Amino acid sequence: MIKVKELIRLKGDPVWTISPKQTARVAIRIMAEKKIGALPVIDNTKLVGIVTERDIIRIVSRETDAYLDMPIEAIMTGNVKTASGETTLEDCMQIMTENHFRHLPILEDDELVGIVSIRDLVAKLLMNKDALITDLEKYIGGTR
Repeated sequence: MIKVKELIRLKGDPVWTISPKQTARVAIRIMAEKKIGALPVIDNTKLVGIVTERDIIRIVSRETDAYLDMPIEAIMTGNVKTASGETTLEDCMQIMTENHFRHLPILEDDELVGIVSIRDLVAKLLMNKDALITDLEKYIGGTR
């Protein structure tokens, strides 16, 4: 079973974060610039929440632009579900599916080391399934 730490290593992307005092407007700008769907909320190096596209859509749908200047702590999801680098990709997918979210922060010793999306997990799992099928075909065909 593949562990999420391998996926984090392969992604190699920086983890973009936001502080709880920054505004929704700033979050929108970061997400648009970086082409990402979620920002872990970090306060003094500690993960305190996550703000996602869904959170932003919820506030943008309101009738006044004043909501865009609200601090992230007012709209973020607190009590974030997380996983460790030792968690398998399948277990990450199960956590995300059961809890109805698409982004999962990865912590090691309470420090944010990455974030994975459901898309990351599906892509990696499909890639591994394809490799397994190829290996099995070579084994059966005697070319391995």
